[in-house]
Order: sequence, then C-alpha cells, then structure tokens
Amino acid sequence: KLSELEKKRSDDQAAATRAAQNQWKSTVDGRISALPAHMQKPAKDALALFERGLSNQETVNAKLSELEKKRSDDQAAATRAAEEKARRLQEEKEAAEERRQKEADEKQRKKKEEERRAEECRQSQRNAASV
Repeated sequence: KLSELEKKRSDDQAAATRAAQNQWKSTVDGRISALPAHMQKPAKDALALFERGLSNQETVNAKLSELEKKRSDDQAAATRAAEEKARRLQEEKEAAEERRQKEADEKQRKKKEEERRAEECRQSQRNAASV
C-alpha cells in the first residue's frame, strides 16, 4: 500500500513537472515566434539543446532575453534613424521654402526697382517736355 502511494506521488510529481515544462516550452515558443525571422534560428538552436538535455531552462531564457534585447535595441535604432531622416527632410523642406521666399522677395524688389526707374524716367520726360 505504501509503495502504491509513493508510486502515485512520484507519477503526480512527474506529471506536474511535465506540465510545467510544457507550459514553459509554450511560452518560449511564443517568445521565439515574436522575434524577427533572422533571430529565430539562434533561439530555436538554444531550445533544441535544452530538448536534447544539453542545456537548461536558464540558458534558454538567457539566450531569449539577449535576442529580445537586441531586437529592442534594433527597433530603437531604427526609430532614431527614421526620426533623424524625418527631421532632415523637414529641415530641407524648410530651407527650400526659405529659398523660394527669398527668390520671390528678390523678384518683387527688382520689379519695384524697375517700376521706380520707369517712373523716374517718365517724370524726367515730363520735366523735359514742360521746359
């Protein structure tokens, strides 16, 4: 009777261990699938080592954490690069607008100068005609 109880307890413990490992593996599989494709192979390799008994959960978790940090760093770098590009494009747009405005102002100034000279010329002709 005692032997049967010990066997049942051992079986229950083994089942609980398997369930915990299955839950952990399911979580790991989800973390791996969330990684970019080029980062999934090293993560799957780490998991394969664990499944062959050549590694432990901590090693797999550490490898996943390392890859997730790299993904996060890559995303942050990509975001910074995109923000920098957007800032440069905005600066270029503003500079082009400023140049366009200066050109328009210069054109207007030249037009006014021409009109002033034409008026001086007409005034000079009127003065000469009245003499």
